[in-house]
Amino acid sequence: MAHNYSSVEGLFKILKVLYTPYHYFAIHFDEKVTQITYQGFVTLFKLHFGYPTNVQISQDRINVKWGEFSILEAELLLLDMAFKWNKERPADEKWERLLILCGHSFPLQTIQSIEFAFYAMNKNMNILWDLEGPKKTCEYGQRYGEYCKRTSARCANPECTKMTHSYKDFVIYKGSQWVSLTFEYVNYIYGEGAGDFHGLINFFQKSIFAPEELLFQTSIMNSRFNTTAVTGEVGNESAGSSVPYMFKTWTDCNSYPNPRPGASPCTLGKNDLSSISKMYKDGYLFARKFNPLDELHTKIEGNLVQRIVNSHSAKQENAQMVQEILQ
Repeated sequence: MAHNYSSVEGLFKILKVLYTPYHYFAIHFDEKVTQITYQGFVTLFKLHFGYPTNVQISQDRINVKWGEFSILEAELLLLDMAFKWNKERPADEKWERLLILCGHSFPLQTIQSIEFAFYAMNKNMNILWDLEGPKKTCEYGQRYGEYCKRTSARCANPECTKMTHSYKDFVIYKGSQWVSLTFEYVNYIYGEGAGDFHGLINFFQKSIFAPEELLFQTSIMNSRFNTTAVTGEVGNESAGSSVPYMFKTWTDCNSYPNPRPGASPCTLGKNDLSSISKMYKDGYLFARKFNPLDELHTKIEGNLVQRIVNSHSAKQENAQMVQEILQ
């Protein structure tokens, strides 16, 4: 997903690191992205990658507004594209895991390392939570008229096993927008779970703040997939099962001040090398937020490209060595 010039720049850099013909990529450009920027991306992409069929750009461009349903609307467009791709492809061309990324995210590992990491993890996990782990949007005892994170839903009992004023008394959960979902779950919401999924979509359309942080979490936790939910950041033992997926810093970064500390991740820059070192040490696959034009972003990109080149060189050397032995 890309919503302005810098995130379009970041999106292209992400593709330079992650693209292979064996993965599917669906892209949404915000309506606010200028035609010049859009055409510039398309031209540069074709020069670099050619005309791959496994990269598709949504023809529908949503005017995404922060905190509003339009963000989720753009994500659901991409979800439809991804599901249609699998529906039309043979088994060996279907994707198994979906990642929602924006142009201000960036990989910290090569695509080969990311593939291996997901292969080594539990293939059934759906990565839903930030560092704080599973979070219900309300606590028991808060009345209907009181402010309670995001929705009018309130816990119906002390254990909060169900809520009033929610779709089908579902408990509403809050997590990360940048989730990673299994095809098994996506297939479920287009099949037997479609009724509940669309019921939740309708519920979250009703002037609810930042529903993109609620929909998949609430859907999964109120379904048979509720045991598959994990946290995408490590370091909080109370967060339950966790994996080093998406690193974020919620206070101020050293390079850029955070306008909403605690509520939004800060933007990482060249003075945040200590944070980058921690990311690598903990084995994170991605991080955000980045300024794609910052020196730090350029250094990470250069490091990944060099690792890819070295990997290819090593493979060629090994192949040549085998050939010499056979001779």
